[in-house]
Amino acid sequence: MAGKKRKDPRTYMLLFLLGAVVVTAWFVAPYFVPVYRHLHVDFQEIAAKYDIPQEALEQPQEMFLRYAPRGEGDPAPWQLISQQADQHTPDWLHRFDPATEEEGYGPMLIRVWVILDGDGEPPSTMRINSGLRRDLYWSGQGWRLPPGALGVGKGKRTVVLMRQNTWSKCDVTTAEVLHGAVRSGLKKPDSPKGYVTDDDPELYPTRDDGYRRPPPPPEEEQ
Repeated sequence: MAGKKRKDPRTYMLLFLLGAVVVTAWFVAPYFVPVYRHLHVDFQEIAAKYDIPQEALEQPQEMFLRYAPRGEGDPAPWQLISQQADQHTPDWLHRFDPATEEEGYGPMLIRVWVILDGDGEPPSTMRINSGLRRDLYWSGQGWRLPPGALGVGKGKRTVVLMRQNTWSKCDVTTAEVLHGAVRSGLKKPDSPKGYVTDDDPELYPTRDDGYRRPPPPPEEEQ
């Protein structure tokens, strides 16, 4: 009686390689394909829910953002550098969203929730540990959505959905220019050229998302 024919070991190797390729593609795909945006973002539904023109809502914008956590554990460490003249803030916010009328049309630092359209997660801050100014300023194309959109955050601050394949650090020159403008503006809040920040819960109570800087640890007794 003839024995059973053994399977070619190359078959197992091919299956193993195929499995490895599938697993790798699963984890790598969000970096190249907007998986989250295709599966979970419906601009038509968002526009209808918040009464915003869909054409304006789904138009991607060039944005500059600043990494500026308010303290340890800040869930919203990014600020949108808004300047109406440079179109860093989508026009529809001023024309159709009453909640943003208080922003006016001048330079402003707007704290936002940021997620990437590839995996739906906030940008990694692993590359923001060197202390260099260039690490703090980032840019890319994205969409600024109404507070509470996509179930992100606590509904107090608008959501920036960023195209993952455009998200990158600013070059040294741009970072230095932005940093200089922001710092000089914050030092002189009464200057017409200065940046105003919406972090103050007294000035912008509708933006208060409940975050408070943790108190310093008690000093150890000598």
